[in-house]
Amino acid sequence: MSKTIDDQLDDLEKRIEQLKASVDNARRETAEQVQARIAKAQADAKAAQEEVNAQARQTSEDASNTWAGLKTDMNSRVRSLHERIENKKRQLDAKLAEQDAESAEADAYDAVTFARWAIDNASVVVLNAVKMRLWATAQKAASL
Repeated sequence: MSKTIDDQLDDLEKRIEQLKASVDNARRETAEQVQARIAKAQADAKAAQEEVNAQARQTSEDASNTWAGLKTDMNSRVRSLHERIENKKRQLDAKLAEQDAESAEADAYDAVTFARWAIDNASVVVLNAVKMRLWATAQKAASL
């Protein structure tokens, strides 16, 4: 492992703060600026996905299968969202634009909910890792 759990949690916290700042800034930008921001976020997400894919190959078969299912589900949601956005871009109907925004917000809410679920589960795994390290240290000390 190249990063400690604390480093990973710190990185996650920084990314959340960056996301909040990005959303606040995007609300004051033109549509073209927001589109550029989206393109950068997509590139960053693709790079992160490639990094995650590399890490996932190093995990056990069960973890890999679970992650693949979650990744497939989220990729499907993102692909569906992009398809809906592209189809609706061609239409100028304000009502449909409002529905698209609500749908995108619902997808974003689902993604944040998923992230919260992932963090909650990561908490259990991290705490179990700490518990196992404490137990291993105690066993080692007892055998001396």
